[in-house]
Order: sequence, then C-alpha cells, then structure tokens
Amino acid sequence: MSLSARDRQVLDGIAGRLAGSDPQLTAMMATFTRLTSAEQMPTREKIRAAPGRLYDRLGPSRAALLLWLVMAVAAVAVALTVGRGSPAACPATWPAGCVGSPVPHSAALLP
Repeated sequence: MSLSARDRQVLDGIAGRLAGSDPQLTAMMATFTRLTSAEQMPTREKIRAAPGRLYDRLGPSRAALLLWLVMAVAAVAVALTVGRGSPAACPATWPAGCVGSPVPHSAALLP
C-alpha cells in the first residue's frame, strides 16, 4: 500500500503525538510493526451490500401482499372519510349525530 507524501506526513504527525502522550502504546505499536513487517497486506474483500429496497428484502410475493394490504387500508380510509359528511350516510332519525348536517328546526325553537 503506497501513501502520498501528504498522507505520510499526517500519519507521522499522529505517531509523534501518540509517542509523546503514551509511551507504552508506542512500545506496543513498535512490537506489532516488527512482528508483522514481513507479512503481505491482505487483499481487499468484496463485501456485498445488503439490499436497500423493500422489494428486494421481502421478495415479490410478500411485496405484492404488502401492496395489496396498503391499498385496501387506503380505500377503507377514503370511503370512511368521503361517506362521513354526505347526507346518505346520516340516518333521518338522527341528523344531529352526523358531521356537517344541519341542526333540526325543532331544536332551534326550544328555549
């Protein structure tokens, strides 16, 4: 592994600061360097990244089931929201309990 001159200077500066702050650590690093100096650097491993998309993690059948479930919940939510304020959703015997329905005239005449 070859380093640029700038990288080598930065590493030398870090080594100098470590040597001044912790002599025991410096001795251990020197021993490690001496023991491993004849060894080859290991080759880089290729690590496969974990799939990031939900479809890749679930698989096609589970993704389709999840999509169907989300669409069904959305359809029920829309139906409940739209049907709540319409006159067809309010029974004639209980108009005051419906959202958006006017108060009956008989209730307005009471003191």
